[in-house]
Amino acid sequence: MMINLDFECIAAAQAMLDAGNGDLGKQENLATNGLGVLLEHGPYGLMLFFFSHKDKKIAEVVKAFQKQLLEILFQARIRSSIGIDEGEEPPTDFAGTQALLQRLSQDIDAYLLVKTIWEQTLTYARYHAKSLGNQAAAQDPAPDEAPELEPGA
Repeated sequence: MMINLDFECIAAAQAMLDAGNGDLGKQENLATNGLGVLLEHGPYGLMLFFFSHKDKKIAEVVKAFQKQLLEILFQARIRSSIGIDEGEEPPTDFAGTQALLQRLSQDIDAYLLVKTIWEQTLTYARYHAKSLGNQAAAQDPAPDEAPELEPGA
């Protein structure tokens, strides 16, 4: 049976935004920055980036992103493809996340699959936040603009 990974990435991206604090700009920025770290430094680098975040204003968003990215790996249709045992739970702390990613990195195919899944998920989260922000901005009436004055008036 074929796995529709795109569906899982879409669902995780939406859950990331739903679990955040509603600040779409911060969510979009975190997704964009996280995507950059993932592309340059891989899954382990991304989790280090998230765990090293000290900005308390977006702590809830960071936790939601971490949680969803780890939980997607534990979906029944994905876990068996990357060597995660049935019954194993997603890690919730740095040590558990580190151990999981070290284990997954021993199989390059599994590790690259994790990177691909996370890349797609963060991309969807980024553009989903951007589109929701644009939609909200379009619904807000523009403030009255001052009329332009003619030169010399």
